[in-house]
Amino acid sequence: MALTTAELVSGLFGFWSMGLAVWLFMPEFVDVWRHPMPEIDLPRFVFFAAWLVGDAAMLAGLLIVRKYIITQMILYAIVMVLEVALLLLMMWTVGDLCCAARAKHPSDNALAHLITGIHGRPHMPPGDNSLEERRAARARERGDMTPEQRNRRRVKVQLGGTVIVLAMFTIVWVVVDFREREDKAPPPVSSLPDPAKSDYAAKTTAYILAWLGFPCWTLPRVYCLVDSYRKRAREGITVASILIGGFLHVLNIASVMLINPSGEPLLAQLPYLLTSIACVVLDGMRLGLTHVLRNAKQLPPAYDYSNMWPYERYLPDYDPRNYADLKREIHNQPILRRRKHGALPLSESEDDSSSARPSAKVGRQFLQKHKDYAHAAMNNLLYPVVAHNTDPHMHVSAHWSKDPQSREEFEEDRTHHLHATRDWRHFREKQIHLHQLFRQLDEVKDRGDRLERQHKHLPRNSSELPELEEELHALQLKEDDIKHKMRALVSPPSSSSRHPAGSSNASSPLTEKDADAERTGLTPAWQEQLAAECKKYNQYAHDRDRALDERRRARLEHQFAAMEAKLKGLQDQLEAVQTERLKQEERYARVRKLSNHAPGLGQIEQRLHALERTESNLESQIRDLLDDPGWPTRCAPPHSPPLGDGSLGGSTLHSDKAGSEDPHALAAGLQHKLEAQHEHYVQSGRDRVKELQNLESRRHKGPEPAEWSDEVTKAFDRIAESSAPDESQSSDEGEHPLLEKKARRQALRERMKAMGAAGVSSSHKSRPPTRHRHR
Repeated sequence: MALTTAELVSGLFGFWSMGLAVWLFMPEFVDVWRHPMPEIDLPRFVFFAAWLVGDAAMLAGLLIVRKYIITQMILYAIVMVLEVALLLLMMWTVGDLCCAARAKHPSDNALAHLITGIHGRPHMPPGDNSLEERRAARARERGDMTPEQRNRRRVKVQLGGTVIVLAMFTIVWVVVDFREREDKAPPPVSSLPDPAKSDYAAKTTAYILAWLGFPCWTLPRVYCLVDSYRKRAREGITVASILIGGFLHVLNIASVMLINPSGEPLLAQLPYLLTSIACVVLDGMRLGLTHVLRNAKQLPPAYDYSNMWPYERYLPDYDPRNYADLKREIHNQPILRRRKHGALPLSESEDDSSSARPSAKVGRQFLQKHKDYAHAAMNNLLYPVVAHNTDPHMHVSAHWSKDPQSREEFEEDRTHHLHATRDWRHFREKQIHLHQLFRQLDEVKDRGDRLERQHKHLPRNSSELPELEEELHALQLKEDDIKHKMRALVSPPSSSSRHPAGSSNASSPLTEKDADAERTGLTPAWQEQLAAECKKYNQYAHDRDRALDERRRARLEHQFAAMEAKLKGLQDQLEAVQTERLKQEERYARVRKLSNHAPGLGQIEQRLHALERTESNLESQIRDLLDDPGWPTRCAPPHSPPLGDGSLGGSTLHSDKAGSEDPHALAAGLQHKLEAQHEHYVQSGRDRVKELQNLESRRHKGPEPAEWSDEVTKAFDRIAESSAPDESQSSDEGEHPLLEKKARRQALRERMKAMGAAGVSSSHKSRPPTRHRHR
């Protein structure tokens, strides 16, 4: 019974996954040991319990079936043992076990920037890296590692440790599987529960337990992803941990599928495979989210549940040597002196304060009232003095240190930190005030826009006009006052309180003479940032007003185009109705000349009345369209004051927009354009009517005898045909002898010849000579 190649490769992948599981949990143990947490909060405990329950359920499912791949079973056993050990360490840290609690470093609020620090790292203002730069410069002078070098070393350790772990477990695989491949039995193939067998209940229970582990493994990861995306903050887990965890699950999938490639065995391993596949997919999403949020802030460890306690990742410039003395002091204390809320001083007697740290000289009443604050002061390396503390029980003194150089560096860092936080506090006060002025200025401008629109559409003799102008003047004064306050905030301070040029956000130590001026002044860097915010706001307001004007202008032009198209349609309809009416009038006149009682004359009159009503209706619609007084008001955008290049001077309530046309003038111009188009249409119609009248008058005078005979005869033939009644009507009303087709045509010819001859003879002398066209 020899092992096949697939079984050997499956075993190798299984051993690699076991090694990566051990290596993946090492940073968790290091973080919990180096940076003990204050307490196991409920969300973290729920997440940890979910992972532990999922591992226990899957391991129980494998053990109940008794047909499992040995590497798969050992993998889940290793993960469960490591999680139990980590849970015990965490419980010992916070004092939830029966034994005494391990002494820990208390944790301050990781989100506050005005507190002194977390384990020796003060919280500097946002964007101020001056303290890190000072420390890095000192480290370079001493030849120590900088944070960048420390990060590169961490990456090398992660890569090198992964390779070493894989090599070690490869050696184990060679000894256990490869050398014994000829004599070792192959791993069993998985199977689904069979109702016909006696172990059906056990296998069904194991299968259900395996499926129970699926949500326990995946739901915490989904929550961490959603929470990180919602807060737009990075998780504390490293990229190396994500890659190692994903590689672990890929190896587990490959190891299982090489033994159970398809069919019933694959379905039996489906909960384990789907769990690993889901973890790989979620790790890929987490990797992408880490890349997207690479420049975002990092979740503080108290709110980051991606791993057990990612404290060291929260401190990128972590240096264990900063804690060497403090660790030595804590671990030298007797076990009975260790308490849940922090370590006591080094003195053997609580009453003996000679050997205690100076920062531990805190009143007992203050310790009882403010335990967390006091313990943070006792264990913080950079906390001998709190600038804003006024508690009488707090005793302040210089920091204790055996090395004079370390004490001098500490004092420099402490002074630098205090000045930086003071400048940041002054900047925030002015920034908040500036933002309030921004909102007030926006409200004043909006109010002025509404009053200006109301002012432009009031009649000159309105009683509301003086009151409206007075309110506009008051708004103008208020706007000038707000801009004056903004200039006072943005303008640089006086030379007496100005910091030296080239200094960072954190100022140098102050003298008593400049203390009063510096309490309200700002460093040049913060002053420039305040001015940049003001300029950015002005540019934003200018762009916003311009965009609004463009949209309103486009809406105005679109509405004008729609009204122009509507007017053109009404004009076309009116022209068609007028043309039809003229035709009907001409027809009516010609029929009336023939007979006052001709059939169809009443229908022509009804048709004429209907056309007149339609024409009157169309003319009224055109008048309503042109005389609509609310159209320019509705379409015209409110007046927007100019902002120019971001300056704060000048009046804006009654000034025209620079570089753009007045919207009211544009609306009036479009209205005039519409009226001019209609006037042109009316004038063209009048000219057309005059031309038709001239043609009619010339026709009645009669053309020359040589040319009117055939053309006029054909024209009157068409008129006679068009004026002839329908056969159905003639049959109903009775035929008239004068309306016979041939007789009527002949009578018209003779009559028109006689009229033409008389007209030519009477007007031949007065008419100018014309060219005659002869046939």
